[in-house]
Amino acid sequence: MRILITGLNSFIATHLAPALAAQGHEICGFGRRPATPPVGTYVLGDILDAPFVAKMVAGAELVIHLASTTSYAELTNHRHPALNAIMTGTHNVLEALRHKDGPKRIIYASTGKVYGRIQQLPLTEDHPTEPINVLGKMKFLAERLVDFYASDLDQATILRIFNVYGPNQNKQFLIPTILDQLSTSEIKLGDIKAKRDYIHICDVVSAFLKALELPASKAATTFNICSGHAASAEDIVETFSTILSREIKIHSRTDLVRKDELLEEYGSFERFRTVTGWTPHLKLRDGLGTLL
Repeated sequence: MRILITGLNSFIATHLAPALAAQGHEICGFGRRPATPPVGTYVLGDILDAPFVAKMVAGAELVIHLASTTSYAELTNHRHPALNAIMTGTHNVLEALRHKDGPKRIIYASTGKVYGRIQQLPLTEDHPTEPINVLGKMKFLAERLVDFYASDLDQATILRIFNVYGPNQNKQFLIPTILDQLSTSEIKLGDIKAKRDYIHICDVVSAFLKALELPASKAATTFNICSGHAASAEDIVETFSTILSREIKIHSRTDLVRKDELLEEYGSFERFRTVTGWTPHLKLRDGLGTLL
């Protein structure tokens, strides 16, 4: 199958593309910055350029739409450009799919942040969506756009991915931030008590591979991709401390605490497990161990 990955130089894509290629798929993709991905045909291009996107989509049997702004700083300090990239970019991909000949399939990478205000844990796909932070709000709008186009497509799958981590992740995220400070006498973090659902990139990749096998549907189908467990920054540091057999001190800085986050959140992957048989295999300690 010829698969187009938008944002082929993104964190998830650099792990996903080799796995897809290993299964015999032909990988192509694009991004705004020069990159040398391990596999696939990479083209410099902007997802805001509709004719360019249409040309790239035309030759694909499936689009995995990963292109997005995920940096918290960019999302909060440059909200309008980030919103434009997510909404206009997703619209361009969907319009190109609607008008192309041949298969019209998309897997859209969303986030667990779309749930926002929590009424009950674990979070299931039927839980109300009331996002409170910028990423959740933007991805929620993009999900509605995918849903709007779903009847024009052969298949539209939305994967709500929770807090993914793994090798070569950008240092702006929590676990790479901790790793970067492991050699210091004290790790400086924001909120060390808030608990999140962390899932290793290997399990996220296996979820995408399972999503390729989903039956065709004229409705947008949504699935949580998560571990089903919650851990705090303090838990993560303590796990590293146990693995390394040494004490690691933490300093919580109030200036780094995010005001648009909740105390605890974790998801349920039962719907995806029931349909595909997928379950995450790496527990947090084992996943963190792969990073040392």
